[in-house]
Amino acid sequence: MNYKECQQEPSILEALRTGKWNDSHSQHLNDCSDCRETVDVARWMRLSAQGHREPLPDAKIVWLRAQIAGATARRDRVLAPVMLAHILVQVIISVCSAGWLFWKWPEIGSALTRLVATLYPVPLPLSENFVPYRIPAGPWPLYALLAIVVFWLVAPLFTEG
Repeated sequence: MNYKECQQEPSILEALRTGKWNDSHSQHLNDCSDCRETVDVARWMRLSAQGHREPLPDAKIVWLRAQIAGATARRDRVLAPVMLAHILVQVIISVCSAGWLFWKWPEIGSALTRLVATLYPVPLPLSENFVPYRIPAGPWPLYALLAIVVFWLVAPLFTEG
């Protein structure tokens, strides 16, 4: 938003504020539509502020906040495709990781069994029916995928921004 201020606007506002109105101010108002709008807004603000006890915010602060809000909206519009690509990459990595985990689970399960057996050796029982414990290949990769997806969907609820 580009705004060019009329050179007479400060004197018009001062005359409106103090009540010292002269013919040159009246003549300028007849010629300048910007100053007419400014006087209309100033009168409206004065009428609306009569019952208001809190001081009105500084116009420069309101202007600055509007500029910041506009810049933030522009930044969000520009970053929207990047955020979509980021989410897409996260989904692809999660699905590929879960697929790899599911595909390689028999090998991973036997490797985990060997690791557990070497770290925590179990004395052999007297029975000949002893079979070392094996980590089942079952639906564990599916559970891991489900946990990853649920965490990925819920995590933004607990983070700022």
